[in-house]
Amino acid sequence: MSRESLTAGKGSYSVSPLPRFPTAGFDADRAESAPCQVPSPSAITKPRGDIRGLPSLWWHDALVPAAGGIKWFQVTWDDEAIHLRVRPRLRRRWRAAIRWDSISRVCFKAENLLLSDGIYIFTTTRPESYVIPTEAVGGSDLWEELLKRRLFDPSLAIEAMAATSEIFCWPPAPT
Repeated sequence: MSRESLTAGKGSYSVSPLPRFPTAGFDADRAESAPCQVPSPSAITKPRGDIRGLPSLWWHDALVPAAGGIKWFQVTWDDEAIHLRVRPRLRRRWRAAIRWDSISRVCFKAENLLLSDGIYIFTTTRPESYVIPTEAVGGSDLWEELLKRRLFDPSLAIEAMAATSEIFCWPPAPT
């Protein structure tokens, strides 16, 4: 990611483009539904503690929270569909409904300890997948529901939960 420097009144501010939800190494162009957006200079706050050179402006949204989950991403479901309500800081809010009967494939991307694991839900209704962090409010419960509905293989789920930086999909890709 390239860094840009901005000067606004008193002081210098740094900002990097806001990243997509952590999808490195997993066809991010196909898996993410919302493009990256760079905030306007008026929305930028001076970083209060860069970690590894990444501005705290977006670091908050990318890291796994210490407690309480990713509150800006909420997942609920009923008998008909999964409902996503996403309100990230400094980015466009959005909602989506994923019908259970439209799910064609589910992938689990195991991440390292700093990033949230991701649930990728592919449907027959659009070419992109939906990416749901397991640390989202309701994310781990959704993972259990996907297993109960047999939309992901339970034995593969056990292997996925013990892994880091790997992708597991069900059903497997045709050979």
